[in-house]
Amino acid sequence: MAYDASMRQWLAQYKYRGHEAYGAVLARMMARAVEQMKNELGFQKSLFDAVTFVPLSEARWVERGFNQAEQLARGAALTRGRNGNSLPLLNLLTRTRHTDKQSFKSRHERLKNMQGVFQALPDASERLAAVAARSQGTFSDHGGAIRLLLVDDVYTTGSTIDACAAVLQNICSELGESGEIYSLTWARS
Repeated sequence: MAYDASMRQWLAQYKYRGHEAYGAVLARMMARAVEQMKNELGFQKSLFDAVTFVPLSEARWVERGFNQAEQLARGAALTRGRNGNSLPLLNLLTRTRHTDKQSFKSRHERLKNMQGVFQALPDASERLAAVAARSQGTFSDHGGAIRLLLVDDVYTTGSTIDACAAVLQNICSELGESGEIYSLTWARS
């Protein structure tokens, strides 16, 4: 979806002004987007093994009281997995430090600002291994790779997604698997 003035206003109402009721509508939009993504990518069976999201800093959490990316990921996780149930929603990442809002930075500043910001939660590989165990201990439905869907609200330069994806790749490597990290955002700037 194009991130035009009306979309920006809608997201601002949700994120900054406490209109959390928008969350349910946005989550449903994400669920539909995952289904469209599945069709566009030509995946026959299971699209993803799990859904995860970009974490907020503690300061942002205190400011907002919720993580908008996590709420959007909940909607994306409503998509049916290989067993016919909703996809697992996994909290795998944490922020190592608070960053200034990316929206006011140049591309170069954004890329530099995101270096080393994210890391795996201490039990991230165990959480992901549990998903494999529930699906007969293998990710063989798609060539042995772990397919993760990473959700955020707005895609601008890709610096946040890239930084998170690198950490998610490392988590997959810890399990002896390759990782296929896909991203889905509510809007693109």
